[in-house]
Amino acid sequence: MTYREHHAPAALAPWLACIWERGDGDGAPVRVVPDGCIDIVWTEGVGAQVVGPNTTASSSRWTLA
Repeated sequence: MTYREHHAPAALAPWLACIWERGDGDGAPVRVVPDGCIDIVWTEGVGAQVVGPNTTASSSRWTLA
C-alpha cells in the first residue's frame, strides 16, 4: 500500500490543505489517526463522501482524496 500527498490545485487552495492518494488496488483497511480535520473521501465506483472532523482513531477501506 502506498500513499502520496499532492498540493491542492490553486483554485481549491483556500479551502483544501492537500490531496492524499492511496495506491494499492486491494482495498485493505488502513488505520486513520484522528487529526480534527474534515476529509473528502472519494472511492472509485462509489463517489465522494464528507467525513469528520476525525476525533477518534478508526479503520477504513476508503481511497482518500
